[in-house]
Amino acid sequence: MKEDKETVNLGLTSREISDLYLKQMEFARLLIRSSRRHRPMLDEAGITETEVTLLNIIDQAPGITSQEIARETATTKGAVAQVIKSLDSKSLLIRQREGRMIHLFVTDRAHELVMQDRQESLENRRRTRQYTEDLSPEEFRTFMKVMDRLILMMREAEPKPEK
Repeated sequence: MKEDKETVNLGLTSREISDLYLKQMEFARLLIRSSRRHRPMLDEAGITETEVTLLNIIDQAPGITSQEIARETATTKGAVAQVIKSLDSKSLLIRQREGRMIHLFVTDRAHELVMQDRQESLENRRRTRQYTEDLSPEEFRTFMKVMDRLILMMREAEPKPEK
C-alpha cells in the first residue's frame, strides 16, 4: 500500500492514522456524554450553559452590573445584555435601579438552579478524578502534555472568523 506524503512525514501508517481517528471520535463521544449528565436539569429549567454561568456570577456577586459582568468575563456588553434579557424573561433575575446603574440579583429559583449546578460540577470533578486515578503520576503528566498540545493545534487549525 502506498503512503501519502503527509503520512510518511508523520511517521505513521494509514492504519495508525485510522486508529487515531477512531480513538479521537470515541474519546470525544465519551467526553460529551459525560459532560451532559447534568443537562436534564438545565433542559428542565429551560436554561443554557451560558445562562447558568451568568447566574453563578450574579449569585456570587449580588448587585453586580452587566458592565461588570462583561468586564469579568471578557465578553461584550451586548452579549451579556442578551443573556440577561433571556434570564429576565424566565423570571430568574431581579433588577434594581440605582440612578443610571442597574444592579442584578438572582431569584430564589435561580439560586436553587445555581446550587444544583454547583453540586453537579462537584460530581463531574469527582468522576474525572476517578477516571484518572489509575494513571501513574508520569502517565498523567504525559497525558496532560499531549492534551495541551492537541488543544493548541486544534485552536490554531480553527478557521478565523471573517471581519
